[in-house]
Amino acid sequence: MNSNPRMQIAEISLIYGFLDTFGEFASTFTVCQKGCSACCKIGVEMTALEASFIEKNTSHRIVSNKQRKLKTNTDCPFLIDGICSIYEYRPFNCRTFFTVDNPKYCETPNEPHRTYGSLGGQDINIIYQFRKYIDHLNGKRKKSDIRFFFGNHKGIK
Repeated sequence: MNSNPRMQIAEISLIYGFLDTFGEFASTFTVCQKGCSACCKIGVEMTALEASFIEKNTSHRIVSNKQRKLKTNTDCPFLIDGICSIYEYRPFNCRTFFTVDNPKYCETPNEPHRTYGSLGGQDINIIYQFRKYIDHLNGKRKKSDIRFFFGNHKGIK
């Protein structure tokens, strides 16, 4: 494992670049599009390393109050007017989750529907291997919902 934080951030960036290319391919048969943000209301597990990547590349800072209550199934703190404000730096699980059936099902969380890639990428081996590698780079550092690292409030600064 590369323990140099700068190198780890660089490796995350390379992985995300590949996942963006994969996302372009997936967009040819998925119904996800800019502005459809129902999936931005579900829990999104991420690593502390990914939180550091967001912090390094944006003006957003990891919050230090680790005693707060975590509310998932609320809007992602980076969702502003239905658009991801950190799209270029979004975590692995956001990059690898797509839906292939009617997008209206995304609005009803208890409605079963077909997804592709899945949170964690376990449906596609190379994506799953990238997930495992990010976990490896993260080491023993925390993994939690994005709201744990950045809070629950919308439009955080």
